[in-house]
Amino acid sequence: MSDAIGVGTQSAGDLPARSFTIGLVGASNMAMTWMLPAFAALGIGVRGLYDNEPRRFAYWTSSGVEGFTTNLDQLLAGDIDAVYISTRNDQHRAEAVAAAEAGKHILVEKPMALSVADAQTMIDVANRHGVVLAVNHHLVDSPLHVTARQLVADGRIGRLVGARINNAGTLPAHLRGWRLSGAPGAGVILDLTVHGASILNPLFGAQPLEVTAMAATQAAWNDSSAADSVMTLIRYGPGSSGIDRLAFTHDSFTVAAPSSYLEILGDG
Repeated sequence: MSDAIGVGTQSAGDLPARSFTIGLVGASNMAMTWMLPAFAALGIGVRGLYDNEPRRFAYWTSSGVEGFTTNLDQLLAGDIDAVYISTRNDQHRAEAVAAAEAGKHILVEKPMALSVADAQTMIDVANRHGVVLAVNHHLVDSPLHVTARQLVADGRIGRLVGARINNAGTLPAHLRGWRLSGAPGAGVILDLTVHGASILNPLFGAQPLEVTAMAATQAAWNDSSAADSVMTLIRYGPGSSGIDRLAFTHDSFTVAAPSSYLEILGDG
């Protein structure tokens, strides 16, 4: 979570020096598997867990987290400084707005929201209440991507003319719930392709000019209408290089032999 970008009126340096506490919004696999160890390593106390499906609490009985609730207002009324939101994508906006109105700082999983308008609402409410709003795009500051950007900046590959991202594998059975359902925001695009955007935009130092994509439902075990595979072609403007640049991404839940890489292409 080191690359989370605050968009509120405060920065992390403005937060109180006392022990910092956070409440969990969403009894998710991401929260348990990745974020609990991260919070512990940073000395952040976890106090309270909200989910609107009480059956999920059964997986958290040995997590060390106390204070399970199906009432979001109850969690927000507690003695916490911030919330970490990892619920379904379509729930982020309402939960972030409620947290901001309760005066809690917010770390929300990607995608931030399902529309630009919803994302702007979250930003506006966070600014109005003076809280930090951050989106947990964790790949941007990984050593791989920091090095790739540095190679481009140093001219080591000549001019950057293109890039390819592959993020394809088989979605584990225990994660085939809402991701492949009829819920708004389900499917591979808002689960994996958003990672590609978070990597490519800073690599090219620009916003896309044109995007073309094709998605499909391929897995035999996917009985929903949610796409489980997508290929995307993106055109970036010239920037300082003077030429248009192209990027390609392949994101899939259906590939038997996992493959994950970033390839940067230069003319030097």
